[in-house]
Amino acid sequence: MDHMLLGFDGSEASVAALEWVAQRARHVPSHVTLTSVAELFESERELRRVSEEGADLLRKLAPSVAVETKVIRGWMPGALLESEQAADLVVIGSHLYAPVRSTLKGWVPLRVSVAAAIPSCIVPSGWRERPGPVIVGYDGDGSADAALHFAASEAARTERKLLIVHAWPIKMLRKRNESAHQEMLEEAVRTVSRAYPGLLTEHILMADDPALVLGALARDASLVVIGSHHHGALAGGLLGTVAWYLVGSMTSPLCVVPPEFLPPLEMNSDVEPAHTSTTA
Repeated sequence: MDHMLLGFDGSEASVAALEWVAQRARHVPSHVTLTSVAELFESERELRRVSEEGADLLRKLAPSVAVETKVIRGWMPGALLESEQAADLVVIGSHLYAPVRSTLKGWVPLRVSVAAAIPSCIVPSGWRERPGPVIVGYDGDGSADAALHFAASEAARTERKLLIVHAWPIKMLRKRNESAHQEMLEEAVRTVSRAYPGLLTEHILMADDPALVLGALARDASLVVIGSHHHGALAGGLLGTVAWYLVGSMTSPLCVVPPEFLPPLEMNSDVEPAHTSTTA
């Protein structure tokens, strides 16, 4: 049974996060800890009322889910993350086009994604369930394997297609030719095919800005997954460039997976994957 930690304050964004948790719980047997953080001058009593209302809504949307509520005093995001304990996933909401107004105060979605030792999912306000694929941004470095593992698992659980996307800035073309990028991406597809032989997998290779590519594809996605480099506060690599762009604009949930959370999927070069390849 998965254990999800849901940050909840009763806002539109946190309700969207709750609805996504309920949708996921229909596919994955889940225990949810609905957590509200009381910062300075906030009433714990009021937050308890809000959290209980949220728990009632979650039970209505997903009757099979086990729900507990928790109200803690502290500062975000530290207080929320300190309560994660044995959780497998932390879920919070974000105000579309205005991450500075994100649920639970401040730049919480990005700050949580940087600091969390477990995958974090950021759900935009106004989220609605879509039948589209699970998309994973794959850049081939140490952060990519855990993200690929997580995305493949989510796609298999929810019976969605997995779309593996590798994009790189045109200015990097001299450092690594296209055939090397193609080989790396095909290796990732073979790896997924071995671990999940029944999973429909496609891939896209494109010389373009990764944030723009993922942002465009995410319009029809059920979920977007990227890796976290953990190179300091929002610094470096895919998280630094892509997450900043996606959190403020996309309408699909975004999951950020730290590199140490999941082991790489096992690789078997003898397996030929069944997939549709799109190259641009």
